[in-house]
Amino acid sequence: TITVTLTVEETPLGGTMAQADLSSIPNLPGYAFRTRQKNYRRPQNFNVNPGALRVENQEGLTFERPKFVKVEPPPDSRRHGSTMPMSTSQEEYQAPPRSYVELPAWDALDRHVLRFYGHFKESVVESNLESSRVRQCAVLYYLEDDTCQVVERKQENSGISQGQFIRRHRFPGPHGGYLTPSGLSVGSYLNIYGRNMYLTDCDDFTRSYYRAQGMEQAPREEKELDAFGSTLSQMQERGGLGVPKTHERLYREVQLGGGHVNVNMQQFMECDGKVCRFYAVIDDLSLPQHERRPFVILFFLADDTMEIREQYPLNCGRDPFPIFFRRKKMPRGPARIIGGPFQRDIPKEECVHVRDLAVGGTHELMGKNFYIYDADPFTREYLQTEFGEKLAECQDVRLPERAVARATTPPYNGYGSWDDSMGSVHALVPKPPRKDHVKLYVNDGKVLRFTAQYVSPKHEDADRMFVVNYDLADDTVSIHEPPQRNLGIVTGKFLEKGIHVNQMTGNLFQPHDLHPGAVIRVYNRDFEIIDMDEYTRKWFQEPNAKRNFDLEAVLEKLREGLRQQYPLVRDIFRKCDADHDGVLTMHEFRQALEKWGFQLSE
Repeated sequence: TITVTLTVEETPLGGTMAQADLSSIPNLPGYAFRTRQKNYRRPQNFNVNPGALRVENQEGLTFERPKFVKVEPPPDSRRHGSTMPMSTSQEEYQAPPRSYVELPAWDALDRHVLRFYGHFKESVVESNLESSRVRQCAVLYYLEDDTCQVVERKQENSGISQGQFIRRHRFPGPHGGYLTPSGLSVGSYLNIYGRNMYLTDCDDFTRSYYRAQGMEQAPREEKELDAFGSTLSQMQERGGLGVPKTHERLYREVQLGGGHVNVNMQQFMECDGKVCRFYAVIDDLSLPQHERRPFVILFFLADDTMEIREQYPLNCGRDPFPIFFRRKKMPRGPARIIGGPFQRDIPKEECVHVRDLAVGGTHELMGKNFYIYDADPFTREYLQTEFGEKLAECQDVRLPERAVARATTPPYNGYGSWDDSMGSVHALVPKPPRKDHVKLYVNDGKVLRFTAQYVSPKHEDADRMFVVNYDLADDTVSIHEPPQRNLGIVTGKFLEKGIHVNQMTGNLFQPHDLHPGAVIRVYNRDFEIIDMDEYTRKWFQEPNAKRNFDLEAVLEKLREGLRQQYPLVRDIFRKCDADHDGVLTMHEFRQALEKWGFQLSE
């Protein structure tokens, strides 16, 4: 007999739930029940250590439970409109309005830093000038993770390693725990690791933050200065550090035998990085062909040294060595070896100075005659300010362009087109000529027709008439002879359509070469233009005018042409109907019109 005990428990919702005691049921297959697991967390085996300090899993201390803050909810971004009411489901299932939302501090307070300014005193031993030093610091409190950092402002010539004073971490609080924003205020002391920092001021963001929290900060207090700070401020008020260097001071030092070691240090400190730049040229006559070489002359004011650099023009053919004279002091006069092991130092009076260089003059530098034609704006201003010398304006030193001999264009041999023949003249590897598609599109179907006859013809050629056609789309010319009754000569095509040369001018045919009264020569045959058709006459009067057609004339020409080919309308329709479906489409109608020279627009 198996006894099962039932226990009735009350649920949090007010109901009852029965629990069974299954301890008396034998552990056999078919009698076991699956128990529901209550805790699904990963087991921790190292969080309990008797006798040692254990860090609790508190909010803001570990990554498992980050710090949350309450912020205003974002505005509703949905657009409801004003003409239609809200949907019923949206009104029924809309969440109740919330006065705040919780966000993690690392998101809501990112880059929100409280900044306090303060100082602390540090004793100075073994010094007769000061007994203590006041060190100015800035305390930074990061609201995202409640960490703090202390940074010390750097002072010139302080002799102390300054910068980050205490690295960023959570500072211990005065009464246990950690430091919070309420523990910082202007006019109070911050005791951290044995240092008492007195807070004297904070920035505007910090004041607005405490004002929003209901805690107003005290007004700003004056900084406390020490002996070192007072001396530093007095030196800055005088305009420099140390005793001012005057001519009287230098004279007294030399008179007392002290001299001065850094003779040129004053010049280096005042003129370091200042360079005068002159532009010059050299007329090189050593070559068979005259050449004008450009240079840049640099004078360094820090140590009175010079450097000359050559500016190579494009495709000059010279080796790329731009340094013509390496930076050093340049003596006056002809070129000589300087800086040898047994040579004395060149006196300053024998070296080239910036005042020796002027725009518009020729100067001998290292045996070369340099003509200076310009200077940069800094050089002009420096010489005007320091020495009162105004340089001349920029001089034009450009040589006239050399005339390059160009080979004459060979005559057209008649093979291929003119553009094909010119392709082998312009390049070793000729390329197919490019077509002017705009010209082909605009002048498509435009042909100028002229009537011509022989100049000084023979007796049997006196009655022969020719028609000269000029196609504006591709500048081609063709000549044909219309049939005449009882002429006795086979008429037809006289000159194949192509690009031909007018032997009277030596150039390709142009529209202005063809007009009544003009004489043209093609393949040693002279023709005189007698007349032109009506369309050609209108084109010469208004070349850009829109072409209009007479509909009646077009229909009459089309009707006459169709009647000459087929006498019956049925045969004409069957000839134009390419697919034999009994319908004349637009494409088929366009092809029929193209046979008689008519082009339909789109």
